[in-house]
Amino acid sequence: MYGFTLILTLAIVGGVIAFLGDKIGMKVGRKRLTLFGLRPKYTGIIITIFTGIFIAVSSIAVLTIVSNDVRTALFRMKTIQEELLTSQRELEETLVLMSNMEKSLQEMVQGRDQAERELFEAQLALKQVTSQYNILLEDLEAAKKAVAKEREQVDIFREASELLQERVRELEIRRTNLQEQLNQLFDEFISFERRVRFSELAFKADEIIFAQTVEGGASLEETSRKVVEFLNRADKVALQRGARTEPDSGSAIKLHQHTFDLVAHSLQRKEGLFVLRAVSETNTVVGEPVIAYLELIPNQLIYLQGSVIAERDIDLSITQDISHDLYYLLNTVSEIVVQKGMITIDGAAVEVSSTEFFSTMDAVKDYSGIITVQAKAAHDVWTAEGPLEIVLDIIQKDK
Repeated sequence: MYGFTLILTLAIVGGVIAFLGDKIGMKVGRKRLTLFGLRPKYTGIIITIFTGIFIAVSSIAVLTIVSNDVRTALFRMKTIQEELLTSQRELEETLVLMSNMEKSLQEMVQGRDQAERELFEAQLALKQVTSQYNILLEDLEAAKKAVAKEREQVDIFREASELLQERVRELEIRRTNLQEQLNQLFDEFISFERRVRFSELAFKADEIIFAQTVEGGASLEETSRKVVEFLNRADKVALQRGARTEPDSGSAIKLHQHTFDLVAHSLQRKEGLFVLRAVSETNTVVGEPVIAYLELIPNQLIYLQGSVIAERDIDLSITQDISHDLYYLLNTVSEIVVQKGMITIDGAAVEVSSTEFFSTMDAVKDYSGIITVQAKAAHDVWTAEGPLEIVLDIIQKDK
């Protein structure tokens, strides 16, 4: 748009100047004016030449006024050309420098890539080394803990060893004492065995010395008196069997005081009928004291009338003496009811009439093969009501 305006301006200015020059030439030609003494023809030519020169100068002047580029081209062209050459040389040098820089940049990029690869490899190696270092640290911590634990264990073992050594010394002393006691007991046992072997037993272990019924619920003083009377009777029985606390002593039973107190307080607190037993604690040789303990059994129903207490199978084809089997059955019944707390009278707990016994022996003759003889309660059986009366029944099992 700027060039079009400039051309249009030059055309207008040139046209105006040409028009004015033509007018001046026509006017000069009509009036036949002369310039510098020349003929009119040459004068018109000179005017035309000057008009053209004026047009060119005016055009250049207009261009110079209007366009900064024209002014620059007219007055600074040489300088611009020199600057352009200088710039061209600088550009070439810059291009060469840029080329060198590009090569250097490529080399730097390659170096950077190589450095990145080496950095990546170094990072991987660092991770591996770090991981191994952490593992070593964990192992080291575990080893430290293990060492500390081992030290604690060593200290504990040392203390335990010292305690065990002290315990061993104590046990050695105790073993020596026990060995001495064992030797003493062995000597006493040999002496006791000799006495038992060549002497008569007054009581067997757990044998009932004496038993009787007593009433509970009285005062402690009355109850203690009853227990003392019971022990005096039991002591007489033991003396009759040959037991003695001392050779010339009038007593035979040794009883712990706390056993006496326990039985007396138990009787004092409870009402009703009880079976009181004095029982031998160990085998007692004639001439030795009876170490006794007391049993207190409440009166209670242990069998109903007709209950089978015990039974015995008898093979009549083998048995030669039926009375032996019947006595064995009666002893079994006695042991059972005594264990249940049945009172004993003069050492017996079971009673069977001679009529019942011999009638049973006669009745056996009517049987053959294997029979079962049952011992049944003749009436309701209570622990404090004795002796136990039984009846005998025969059952045929096999012929």
